[in-house]
Amino acid sequence: MIEGAVALSATEMLSGLRTVRSVLAPDLTDDELRLFAMVANRSGLDPFAKQVYAVKRKGRVTFQTGIDGYRSIAARTGLYNGQDEPEYGPKCECNDGRPANHPEFATVRVYRKGVDRPIAATAYWHEYKPAMGDKERPQDSMWVRMPRVMLAKVAEALALRKAFPYDPERREGIGADLYTPDEMRQADNPLPANTPPATARDRLAARRAALDGDAEPVVVDAVAIAAPPERPETADPAPAAAETPAKAARAARAGLCGDASPYDEGVGCAMSAGHETKVHRSVDADGVVTATWPVA
Repeated sequence: MIEGAVALSATEMLSGLRTVRSVLAPDLTDDELRLFAMVANRSGLDPFAKQVYAVKRKGRVTFQTGIDGYRSIAARTGLYNGQDEPEYGPKCECNDGRPANHPEFATVRVYRKGVDRPIAATAYWHEYKPAMGDKERPQDSMWVRMPRVMLAKVAEALALRKAFPYDPERREGIGADLYTPDEMRQADNPLPANTPPATARDRLAARRAALDGDAEPVVVDAVAIAAPPERPETADPAPAAAETPAKAARAARAGLCGDASPYDEGVGCAMSAGHETKVHRSVDADGVVTATWPVA
């Protein structure tokens, strides 16, 4: 809040926001507007002075303040003890040219009274720089004009949030639901081409497509899945003992001993009653892994 102003309760804040809703928060539902009032009241920032505002992205609301809002919250705790000048990493070798010679990262160290070491945070260029977007009104124009300033602002926001998390007992600090626009603008960037499928059903479909050879390898849970390589004809495996469907299913999911590929044929291992039990694995032409249990 502005120094000398009377602090508003959450109810009074909500009443005021409803009055100017069409200007400050036209896209918010009643519940989102109520939450906005609570966040503004808790943070001590004034939405009518545009110290804090609500932004909707992809149907979800986030609450944002400028870096000065973070500094204000930190100063009001009485524990803020300054910060060092930003330190920048080497010139990025990515050659993206927008702009040329920008730093790879920036680090800011914040000091809190009673803590014997600085609290540091590092922001990496390619994690926070927004995409250019519309050529007529590029959203990365400030990052192109002042790359070091923008990267340092993000690093400072990260450091201040680490140093001054919200304390519910003292009712002060930076809440986990309050961000700066400099760190959030990257949320509008398009997802990378190799982004893992979002749901279990999508991951299963991607796995099946890759095994059928109809798709490029897809990264699923950090494992590259591709159609298994063709293998030369091999002699029939030694006959195995009788199996049950449940045991065969467990064996099919078991990993091979050592560092062998999950598409290899041969003897693998699975856990049964706390002990490793040998199983025979084979791969058919469609890349389907089957197993018999156990192997003598």
